[in-house]
Amino acid sequence: MVWSPVIVSYPFHCCWKHFPTPIITTIAVPRSIFISKINSYLKSNLVREVTGAIKFIEYLKSKSDIALSIATGGWRETAIAKLESAGFDLTNIPLASSNDHYSRTEIMKLAKNKANYEPHFSLTYFGDAEWDLRACKDLNINLVIVGSRVNHNQTINDYTDIEKIMSYL
Repeated sequence: MVWSPVIVSYPFHCCWKHFPTPIITTIAVPRSIFISKINSYLKSNLVREVTGAIKFIEYLKSKSDIALSIATGGWRETAIAKLESAGFDLTNIPLASSNDHYSRTEIMKLAKNKANYEPHFSLTYFGDAEWDLRACKDLNINLVIVGSRVNHNQTINDYTDIEKIMSYL
């Protein structure tokens, strides 16, 4: 049986950023139950895309000079379920997840390899959290932060301004 982490919120602040992995495990449940609960939730609660994200992904997929992949710290099954619930077409987009490795940097390396990355390509990662900053710094990867949870010099609120986003690549 495979076990999944479940995050429990506490009514106080702590420096979670000092832990080596992005998920703090406090209660373990069988992974199959976790996946089943997410799938049940998604049947009546659709996930919403960050504005413009689907159009941006389709734009990237249409470019012959761009290799695209997804790296997520979540489980493959739940990541795909959430993305599809939001309306993303994942056809021909490789995905690396916690199914592949527990470390965010290793997941990112796997996603890069699955995208057939070549050394002469530039590499950009889109993230929204502190651990994305640390992982990109550790791997020397260009980073675009989406949203306002983290301060960074390359930040977007959503994916509507494709020209601005492409200037960060």
